[in-house]
Amino acid sequence: MQIPYRLKVECESRNGGIFVENITGGVELETTNGGIKCENVTGGVEVETTNGGISLTNIEGNTSAESTNGGILAEFRKATPEEVSLETVNGCISVSFASIPNGTVKASTINGSINVSGADVPKTGFLKKSFSKQFGNGEGEYSFSTVNGSISVEMSEDE
Repeated sequence: MQIPYRLKVECESRNGGIFVENITGGVELETTNGGIKCENVTGGVEVETTNGGISLTNIEGNTSAESTNGGILAEFRKATPEEVSLETVNGCISVSFASIPNGTVKASTINGSINVSGADVPKTGFLKKSFSKQFGNGEGEYSFSTVNGSISVEMSEDE
């Protein structure tokens, strides 16, 4: 299906995955028992799935992704948005930014590790591991949380 330029796409599915690409008006997607894949989306992303993973590639705009029983992969290749929230219960989170975020990066996991490029991640609690660091002037918010999985945050040094 072709979507008119700058139109927001809203889609809901049960027992199936959702794939969208080349959307300029943003997306709001929800599914149960299926994964979500977004490529080349501008205008913001809001996605939620149960029993499936989330893959976000070449995203521009503020992003919120939630999964239960699935990992989250997010790549912001062109520009770093002001707000990103990625949350899963059983899965890893891997995120990469086109540049160093201008804001506070927060990450937490219970059963997994945390790796943030360009930053020392000190060992925190015996069970829960957490990380918080402000980059730039701290205007943006970047939150990554999982219970059972590791978190990896990659930031390009190029600005």
